[in-house]
Amino acid sequence: MTVEWPAGMSGYPCNCEKMMARLSDYLDGDLDAETAAEVERHLRACSQCLAYADSLHRIVELCRAYEPAVKPRPLNPSARAELRSAWQKALADRRRAK
Repeated sequence: MTVEWPAGMSGYPCNCEKMMARLSDYLDGDLDAETAAEVERHLRACSQCLAYADSLHRIVELCRAYEPAVKPRPLNPSARAELRSAWQKALADRRRAK
């Protein structure tokens, strides 16, 4: 997995890159206890990664709290089929690229 670094973070140690790759799963509570503890140790020692993690956490919370004023209508069957087809194609392309 290639991590796209936030502006100004290029050149950080590879351990930071490893932590960035796990950060989303960490914030979602999807890591096993050992891996989560490894991320927490790194965040305690690395102020740059901690600042990035805090920023990402705030963004996630804002997204979860967002309520649109008008809810979109459900997709019609044709649009749903087209979207499903595009998604399956994207997944197949991604698998072939690995």
